[in-house]
Amino acid sequence: MMTTWPPSLPSGGNILCIMEDEISSIIAYALAISDERHHLIDLKFENGMDYSKGEYAKAIEKSFSFLSESSFSSSPWSSTSSEASLSSLSSFSSDDFSGYDSSSLLSPMHPEMTVNGKVTLKDKYSVTVVYDNQFFALRKKCCPSELAYITSLSRCKKWNAQGGKSKAYFVKTTDDRFIIKQINKTEFESFIKFAPDYFKHVYHSLDTGSQTCLAKILGIYQVKQIKHGKEVKIDLMVMENLLFGHNISRIYDLKGAIFSRRITDSNDHDTVYLDQNYVEDMSFSPIYIGGRTKHLLQRAIWNDTSFLTSVNVMDYSLLVGVDKEKHELVFGII
Repeated sequence: MMTTWPPSLPSGGNILCIMEDEISSIIAYALAISDERHHLIDLKFENGMDYSKGEYAKAIEKSFSFLSESSFSSSPWSSTSSEASLSSLSSFSSDDFSGYDSSSLLSPMHPEMTVNGKVTLKDKYSVTVVYDNQFFALRKKCCPSELAYITSLSRCKKWNAQGGKSKAYFVKTTDDRFIIKQINKTEFESFIKFAPDYFKHVYHSLDTGSQTCLAKILGIYQVKQIKHGKEVKIDLMVMENLLFGHNISRIYDLKGAIFSRRITDSNDHDTVYLDQNYVEDMSFSPIYIGGRTKHLLQRAIWNDTSFLTSVNVMDYSLLVGVDKEKHELVFGII
């Protein structure tokens, strides 16, 4: 047990600190292990070497140094809490959000990673990485690197998202790049079924340049915590934050309907306005876009909504952010 800060760490490799009050760091740990496995698989194809299960473990041990907050009596994080822990989800444990039946995920496509192997934690955790290989390949195309993705997930903060389901649990990575939201059993089961079509749609867009504005899902995870003999589990989706890197002055969540789609104007910078607000705003402060831009937007919306219709997904909206500094519109289907 370490008692001082900073701790003495080995040189080389990557260091990942696991915070039990930040649920995304639990996922980051699991992905660090999974990332090392992918790296070794790549080596196997390159040099013809084969790796036994024990050799995988040894390679991981050499490449990563894992720390947990509970390993220290004093640390820069010990006095703070993001309120983004699995334990804090007890208030969200309705029938809808009680977690998908994990027995349905018993497949090599959805490996389960045990978190407590190398670190000292108060409770026991495991993470099921849904469609591990497929999402890993997608992130190689969409993220700077897997290490960058894991680093982003290693810290998170609670986020009071507006416009989402009232019982759903949202957090953001502290670097603002990704949104992590709780999904219910129906949403989880639905994604498991149409995931192959989702990957096909996204890859088609990336490979051919076909227009798309669908917010990318970059990972689906089921996190389990065993505390005092009781199991708590939560299903989570990691999505890109469409507004990352922008100074947004106005945000709209548009569904193409007017009835009951208006909220009172607010001075809150994070307020998300609805369809009727948009119509009213355009009457005195219209947004102008060129003909080509309009055509590309229409094509992207058509491509994505056609895909969503084909997989029977109907609950979505168009998020529009106005960046006055850059004179840009940021939009995406969420």
